[in-house]
Amino acid sequence: MRRDSMGKRLVAFLQKIGKVLLGILLFFIVVTVGQCCWQISRFAQATATPRLTATTAVTAAPDIRGTLVDLLEAGQIEARPRGSSIDELELDLKRLIDKPMEVEIEVGTYFVSHSGSVQNMVVLQEVVVRLDHDGWIEELLEVACANKRRQIPDAADTFDILRASEQPELQMLLESMDSSARESWGYQSYDVHQAAIWIVTDDATYIGLGTLVRGTGFEGFRSRAIDEDDAARAMQLVDDAGIDITTKAIWDDRETIAAGVEDPALAAWIRVREGQTER
Repeated sequence: MRRDSMGKRLVAFLQKIGKVLLGILLFFIVVTVGQCCWQISRFAQATATPRLTATTAVTAAPDIRGTLVDLLEAGQIEARPRGSSIDELELDLKRLIDKPMEVEIEVGTYFVSHSGSVQNMVVLQEVVVRLDHDGWIEELLEVACANKRRQIPDAADTFDILRASEQPELQMLLESMDSSARESWGYQSYDVHQAAIWIVTDDATYIGLGTLVRGTGFEGFRSRAIDEDDAARAMQLVDDAGIDITTKAIWDDRETIAAGVEDPALAAWIRVREGQTER
């Protein structure tokens, strides 16, 4: 009797083990089949003819395309610019005729503050905004300050819009920077472009460029954003534009800048440019 009982318990135990193993086997079969079906579905989606959706639909060519200032002067759009920060400006656009249109906001487009104590702003990056309905469209523009000594605009500040600044050197600089062969990140950074603009608009010195500051992560602690390398690159951009950098106040700071740059090529350029001046 004792052997029969032990045999039954052994059989029951083996049956339980068998069920567990069978369950595990079925689980892996289901997972494997599911993965195969998923892969087949992904392949079918990838090879199927794509359907037009809101993001893949072909956009019809606009009936009207023009610059921001041209369309404003023609009475075809309304624009409401307002301040945001030293490097951004918010622009609300609305079409006034029932036709799809594209608005080109060109490099150099100039926003004149309604307040004499607030900075004027100039567009650094061309943007094309499509207006295909009658509501307002908001665009955030990449801009720089053209008045170093004035206050940074905020949302309460509004502007008039001009095709370009009345300062010929500023327009020369912007056009040159937009097509510059100096394409490395260092020359394309906002800090360098802002420094170059202040050298032209405010005849800024190296110390003067230190008014652009940023936080460092420590509460209440801020440091200058434009360092010696930025200043040297900005000087190069100004000189590239056909504006003689040796006539600007920052040229008197060349020794300080050359001594502090981390890129030896920048110090070398200052020495070369200095030699050209002494001839």
